[in-house]
Amino acid sequence: MQKPQRRQRLSSKLKHRQRLHSSLLHPRRRLHVHPQHRRVHLHHQHGVRNPLGLLPAVQEQLYGGRHQAHQLLRVGATLLQLLLDHPVVDASAMERCINMNSTDLNRSQHQIVGFNYLRVAACIAIIVLHATYACGYQFQNSISLFNYSATSAVTNCMMWAVPCFIMITGALLLDPSREISIKKIYRKYLLRVFRALVIFVMVYRFFDMMISPSGITGRGVIQGIAQIFTGTSWKPLWYLYMLIGLYLLLPIYRKIAQACSELELKYFLGIYFIFLSIFPVLSGFGIYINFTIHIASIYPFYLFLGYAIRKQLIKLNQKMCVLLVVVCTILIVSFTSLRWINNIKSLTALWTYSSPVVIVASCAVFNIFLNIKNKAPDALHRFLLEFDSCSFGIYLIHIIFIKAFTQVLGFNPYIYGAAGFVGLIFIVLILSFVCTWILLKIAKLIKKGRN
Repeated sequence: MQKPQRRQRLSSKLKHRQRLHSSLLHPRRRLHVHPQHRRVHLHHQHGVRNPLGLLPAVQEQLYGGRHQAHQLLRVGATLLQLLLDHPVVDASAMERCINMNSTDLNRSQHQIVGFNYLRVAACIAIIVLHATYACGYQFQNSISLFNYSATSAVTNCMMWAVPCFIMITGALLLDPSREISIKKIYRKYLLRVFRALVIFVMVYRFFDMMISPSGITGRGVIQGIAQIFTGTSWKPLWYLYMLIGLYLLLPIYRKIAQACSELELKYFLGIYFIFLSIFPVLSGFGIYINFTIHIASIYPFYLFLGYAIRKQLIKLNQKMCVLLVVVCTILIVSFTSLRWINNIKSLTALWTYSSPVVIVASCAVFNIFLNIKNKAPDALHRFLLEFDSCSFGIYLIHIIFIKAFTQVLGFNPYIYGAAGFVGLIFIVLILSFVCTWILLKIAKLIKKGRN
């Protein structure tokens, strides 16, 4: 009598294991932990996105982040082994199993929040950069050399902003866990940038015609259309042309990121840094090295650099990053002062996007925001997220207000000192944000009305 009972128990266990395997393979099946005796049962429930039937707290921890397929697989494998070894599973044991990976999930959530905050900071930095540059250019004949060099120093200290935008793009779009087809790149990313380029080339062209003595003419409109292809519109639009180039090659860049080992990616970045940063800076000081690699620009370097830092292939200490930002700022201010006071033109190479100083500063700022561990207070956090959603529009609109204040209204912030620049930057920032926010709301209402 004992053998049939034993066989029956073994058969029951085998069926139980098969059902466990089936529950992990079929998304509509889930494991249910009974609240009384905590035994694990199979349960069918249509449409419930909780295939493991976890407790609410555990489910929230597990599914809190997006694009965490590798963490989920690790958790699932651990749970499967635990369930197969122990048919009766205590709920607290399951929670302990999940908590082994909660740190990684939380870190990933913090990284995304850090990107939101970094886009806000970079957007403000770009407004500071363009405002100080425009004022220095507009009023350079009526100010002292000291004031001009001080303004230029502030401009050059903000050069980390655009590289950080590119690094965020690389950190997100080069991630192999994200499925990004060529069709999606063209329909979502390229179309959006090209549409913005066409619209704002014409907006800038109409602005120029409105403030010119000849006014709006057909010839001026034709010139605006030509500027879309020649790139001779306002200077901030260079960023859109650069983005289009990066997006066109994004499928190739993604294949490189997926195929490269950690060592190969570091080698790739090292070659980029030497040939597209060190050598150009040396040439600015009259030291020419004839070895070259046939790569167009430094910007793909930033794309892969953001991906490498996000994946922790390049590890940076947080305190060291703060120190690097301070040191790079001091160096840029010093180099800028020497450039204009002593008229050393070769120093200009030290604050371009290819400069090692700018690269180090950009890496440090990117890493600081990447490792933000705590969200801002709720009200501030919501505002920053709203600001972040408007950052692309702010980038395109803010230059109109800067030109309106400095060229049309003739506002000279040098008369009021630092307060004049702070006031100008603040007003431009608020006006750009409000205009972008209103335009986005109108666009959403139009889209909703069509649907």
